[in-house]
Amino acid sequence: MAHGQFNRSSHAYEKYKANLNAFFDGKRKLPEHLKQLMPEEESAQEKPQAQKQSDRPLRRRSAAPLFSYEIFLEAIKRSVTPDEVTRTIDALLESGHQIPRDEDILSKAFIHRDESVVLKMLEKLSELLESKPSRNPRLLKTRLENLVLISSGSDIRDGVSQLLSKLS
Repeated sequence: MAHGQFNRSSHAYEKYKANLNAFFDGKRKLPEHLKQLMPEEESAQEKPQAQKQSDRPLRRRSAAPLFSYEIFLEAIKRSVTPDEVTRTIDALLESGHQIPRDEDILSKAFIHRDESVVLKMLEKLSELLESKPSRNPRLLKTRLENLVLISSGSDIRDGVSQLLSKLS
């Protein structure tokens, strides 16, 4: 690949990442092609009447998630840094979705900034490994060993040791 092509693709990727981060941070509106995936909201005519009845902002009528589960899973898969992983997983959980039953995503979540979230991911991974064996035990073992090195909580170390015993 020529040097110019690398710069263009690198620049395009950085622009993509910046747009994705702005989207999850709430600084950018949802693209039109993704609005189709959202549950139906109140019609435009109902909103002004409801706004007159109350000065409080409108809330969603249902607890249905705003974005589809697949959008969040794809965003987590594309996340690279601990900050990106933390933001995307937090957005997934805040939107009402369940923790994914996907080994790759669960093990990627080990770099989340909040150890309570990491504990939840360890528990879900443990449940998953009880029902089926790991697809890539060597990678999972490496990620678990790295988690022990960076974590400060004994709960995480205990959870990791239990998972490592299941992989052995």
